[in-house]
Amino acid sequence: MLRHLLKPLIVLSTIILFIITVSIIACERTDIFEVSKNLVDSRTAYAITHSTDGVNDVYYLIIANNDFDARYMVTPPFENYDIGLSVNEKDIIAYQFNYTYKASNDLKYWIVYSDANSPVYNTKVFPQNGMFIYFNNNSYYQIFKFDNTWNPYGSANSYILGCFLGHDKQAYCVEAISGTGFGIYNPDDLVFQIAQYYYTLTVPSTLVFAYKTSTAYYIIGDLTSNSIFKLYNSNSYNLNSSPLGAGTISSATVTDDDKIFVVHYENNLLTLKQIISDGNYISILTIGNDTDAIYKVTIDAIDNNTLIIATAGLEDGYNGLFIFDIKSLKISKYITTEDTVALYVPR
Repeated sequence: MLRHLLKPLIVLSTIILFIITVSIIACERTDIFEVSKNLVDSRTAYAITHSTDGVNDVYYLIIANNDFDARYMVTPPFENYDIGLSVNEKDIIAYQFNYTYKASNDLKYWIVYSDANSPVYNTKVFPQNGMFIYFNNNSYYQIFKFDNTWNPYGSANSYILGCFLGHDKQAYCVEAISGTGFGIYNPDDLVFQIAQYYYTLTVPSTLVFAYKTSTAYYIIGDLTSNSIFKLYNSNSYNLNSSPLGAGTISSATVTDDDKIFVVHYENNLLTLKQIISDGNYISILTIGNDTDAIYKVTIDAIDNNTLIIATAGLEDGYNGLFIFDIKSLKISKYITTEDTVALYVPR
């Protein structure tokens, strides 16, 4: 008698457990944006990893923070691992030449848009006024916007190095005038040529990183000398007139409290350095080594005390995605060792 009573209870319990499990998984996928938005003390990073199962390429979207990380398989997979990534308040997009991909709300699949104006993977794409924009300096010097298709948003001049997003969530474009200095534009004002000008003796030819904190603009190029600038109070300050060494600057970021970090590539070695002042550079982490120079590395700030570092193709060292604690100067969290081919941190 007892056995007959227990059997339906066991079946009912199993059904209830299954419903709860499915609800938790669905909730995790659907509410991930809400979870991210509520983490006000620390930003959430979005990344794409690439690996192979021996036959096929496998891609995952990773959403990570100091407190959590989640993985979602990319379906259908991307064309190749040269991928760019951006996020606004409602969408996650990935992009590569001729294709743009938008994640579904439940993150189970990606909508593919074939578009000749889709930016190449190493182009900075960022949110602006509820859409995505990027600056194309290859031929047209135009700013494009994306709302399921890429269309011209505005025009610029041939001196524009690129565009960036400030801590105030406002988009800016930086103009480099050889032998003169920098002009900072709001994209909406480009047609009117309204700019703030900062005068310098030299300007970088390639923009690696730019950002605006509450106190200053930061413009960072790829050269190890005369390419790190702080602009504020109508003055410009060259923070590496003394060279970091040989090689190049591969990636850079600035925290909201004005700490500057760069990845210095020299003699096949990738080193994370903090720029204190001109001539005062501190090496804080050897990221890895790559003799063929076929690698990707991107750094960004999750908060004022935390960096996130994404690497791919390193022969040794820290390959993958990990979080670095600035105070302790140690890696505080390993997220994955898979090649991390794209990284975006909404700022």
